[in-house]
Amino acid sequence: MGWLSDIFRPRAQPLLPAADLYQLGETELNRRRYEDARSNFRKIVERHPTSNYAPRARFLVGEAFYREGEFDKAIKEFEGFLSFFPRHEIADLVQYRLAMSYYDQMKPVEQDQGITVKAIDSFKKLVRDYPDSRYASDALAKIDVCRGRLAHGPGGNGDRVAAQVDDVVHGLTSRRCAAAGSRGGPTR
Repeated sequence: MGWLSDIFRPRAQPLLPAADLYQLGETELNRRRYEDARSNFRKIVERHPTSNYAPRARFLVGEAFYREGEFDKAIKEFEGFLSFFPRHEIADLVQYRLAMSYYDQMKPVEQDQGITVKAIDSFKKLVRDYPDSRYASDALAKIDVCRGRLAHGPGGNGDRVAAQVDDVVHGLTSRRCAAAGSRGGPTR
């Protein structure tokens, strides 16, 4: 009877290289097969944690949740990425997606705006931590949208938020001008 149990015993699957798993994950993500995509990306993170693919795979687990509209799970993944890789070359993108995960959940003006405040905080962190990011200008525009929602919502604390946003924008502009001046470039 030993041979019969051998037939039904699950066979060990070979460990695919990180590049192959990444390609499979991207293919599934593009096909909107999010669970399968996450499975491949998680295998990279778990089985190839030191590979060059691991940080991006970790981000793409969150991205799959984001695209699926599972914002709370996406937020958890993006926060995990940022705690492990705060200076990675795609950290600004991850911070942007984190902020968008809050932004895409904002409630109508007459309802609680706690999510809106979290979106603002996340966008402000993007602008502050990654001032040269290609996402910074969009983050500033989205902060403005959020500020408008808060100004018209219950409690109308948009003025307080506006002052904080102005401080962030002023700081960003000052840093950019100082950097241009130190490079001998034009200052505004």
